[in-house]
Order: sequence, then C-alpha cells, then structure tokens
Amino acid sequence: MSVRIRLLPTFALLGAGSLFCGQVSAFCRARSCDPDAPAAVCALDPETQCSIDGVELKRSNACPVFGVQKGGGAELELSDTEFQEMVAAAFRLWMNVDCGNGPPSLAVRSVGIVPAKRPFTCSERSLNLDTWFFTPTSFSGPPPLGGSTAGKTQPKFIEATGEMFDADVQLNTALFLSKKSDPAWRGLLATTIAHEAGHVLGLSHSADSGALMAKSYTLTPNRQLTADDIRGICALYPSMPSLECSVPGVSQAALDEAACDLATHPVKAGSCAMVSGVASGGASHWLAGALVGVLAALRVAYTSRNAKAPNNPLVLNDSICQALNDSV
Repeated sequence: MSVRIRLLPTFALLGAGSLFCGQVSAFCRARSCDPDAPAAVCALDPETQCSIDGVELKRSNACPVFGVQKGGGAELELSDTEFQEMVAAAFRLWMNVDCGNGPPSLAVRSVGIVPAKRPFTCSERSLNLDTWFFTPTSFSGPPPLGGSTAGKTQPKFIEATGEMFDADVQLNTALFLSKKSDPAWRGLLATTIAHEAGHVLGLSHSADSGALMAKSYTLTPNRQLTADDIRGICALYPSMPSLECSVPGVSQAALDEAACDLATHPVKAGSCAMVSGVASGGASHWLAGALVGVLAALRVAYTSRNAKAPNNPLVLNDSICQALNDSV
C-alpha cells in the first residue's frame, strides 16, 4: 500500500534568487570514498574540497523512515517522546525549505519508539530502519564517541550503485551531559540532530565553515540552515508536485541479529535452527562485527577506496563501515 503525498510550497527566510544565482556551492554529496574517514585517500575537487572518488551515495527512495531508541535519552532525562519529536523536527527543517519552485521532494516519516539496543544492519536491505541512539556513558569498552564528537552517522550502501539502505545515528551522551548546566542545552542537542539528519539524507561535510553541514560546525542553540545547506538538499531532492510513499512500518529484523537471521533464514517445518552469536566490530566498537551465516547477494562497501567488501557473501563487516564523525 502506498500513499501519495502532495508537496506544498513553503516560505524560507532566504528567497530562491539569493539561494541559486551567482553563488558557488560548497555543499558535498556523500560518496563511497569519504575523505573524513580514517586512512581514507580520496581525490578532492580543488574548489569545493568534496570527494570526487567512488560513487555518490543516495537514498533508495525519497521516503526515509526512522525510529528512536527506547530509553535512549534516559541519562539526559530526555523522554522517548521528546527524543522522537526532536528528530522529527530536524527532518522538518530540511523538508520545509524553498527550492525556488517548491519544497524538496522528500517525505521523512517516523515509526516512533523502537526497542533497539545498538546500531545494526540486516543483510536484507528492505528490512532496515534508520535508528537514532544515545551512546551510554556506562558502556563497557572504548566509547563509540568521545571528546568533542557530537554525533556519528553510519550509512550502509551498495558499492556498485551507492544505494544507501540504512543510516543509524549515535549521539554523544557524555558531551550533552556536560552541557546540561547551560539552560539552552536542548537547543544545542537540536543543532547536532539537525546536522546528523543532513548526513542521513545524503549530504557530506560542506567546505562552507558557516554551514550547518560544516565538519566542525559551531554548536549554538537551534541552528538554522544556511543558503549552502539549502542548495545541498534541493540538489539531492529536486522539487516535484507530489511523491508516492509506502505506509511506514518496522520489522524486528531491523533491530537485532537474531530476528534478522530468522527473517533471512526462515525455519522450515519439522526442523530446528540455532542462531549464532557475533563478535564486536573493531572500528565501530559496539556495532556487531559481522553478520552470521552465509548471507548471499549483497556486496557492500564502507569507509574508503582501500576498504572494499570481500569477494564473498559475508559483507557487513563493521570494521570497514563508513562513519561520519562530527566535531563541534
């Protein structure tokens, strides 16, 4: 079942003429070769400093769906409902700009609060869900996020086409706990969520230091999009009169290894199945290191041109996953 969504024109603070006439764009589209990834060697455009290596990453459709981790904001005394609304508001910021002839052809929907424990990608890409998390300060082992890294988005994509089918986001609990003495700390968190939402939608870091999508963006409360940010989202999702999206839903297979294994290897009548455990990944710390069993069909690439998926069906190895780490 699908729903046709009518995209109505919106009114941005900056007129369309000032956004698109006579200005050099500094925004960058996400690519399979990410110059910000550790050990990555990517050719850069001399003017924009955007990667020109690898394939462009793009969502499989303009109707992404997200959920937020149940209890994720507990250490910050942020309710699940508040967390969900903050993420939804960030996506509305991107969806409600004026591209000159209407808003971007983009409709992000929420499935609400989900019982996810940690970022996870199922080998069956149609079952995945973009899930938002806070990193627990009590995590045993090296922290997934540290210091001034406010957030991390991990897009998963098909190497040959750049089709991005999952993008989980982690937010730095410790950093925002340190900001709680500031009355505007929720506004600071809203700025980080809006930046990570840009990554989820397919934008990389901008060479414009004033843009929300700059790598080391200024963390001030409730940042708005700049002209460069708006040009970026409008380039990724050009305005169209309407957009057809399926009714959003969520499968447990998007949230944990055991459910994914059962969904991709259903138990036959009269037989029994054993779900194997997985080891923790190296570079991503608390993401699963590899999917279990022989998972055929997908060949996925991550971080850099030198970190290609192996030539076998076991491809979702988080030691080579792409991560967009953002400092503030």
